[in-house]
Amino acid sequence: MQPQPAFLNRKSASTGGNAFGLDSEDDNLFNVLLTITWDRAEDDALVHRQARSLLDQLEAVARDIGVDHPYVYLNYAGPWQLDAIVAGYGAESLGRLRETSRRYDPRGMFQRQVPGGFKLGI
Repeated sequence: MQPQPAFLNRKSASTGGNAFGLDSEDDNLFNVLLTITWDRAEDDALVHRQARSLLDQLEAVARDIGVDHPYVYLNYAGPWQLDAIVAGYGAESLGRLRETSRRYDPRGMFQRQVPGGFKLGI
């Protein structure tokens, strides 16, 4: 677990904001990273299923107690969380990111031809 104290979002907001959709109104957050190792390739699907199930349960508890937040830290995200990453940025920030992408990469080379990672879905 990695804390993301609210003062970081307040400081970021006071100096121009950030692309993640986090602002001075956000409370303390923390990111969760699961680091799992296993020996047998035939267990890949099982381990991935169990990891996803655990994270889904953690999100459900956070929702139930009213502390959930749409932000998903992309460096800790699983491949199934692409939509959550992009949605967590918020409409305004996502619009700015997409406009910047179109301005500096009008043919979308990075979005379509660079393998791996999470893209904006342009």
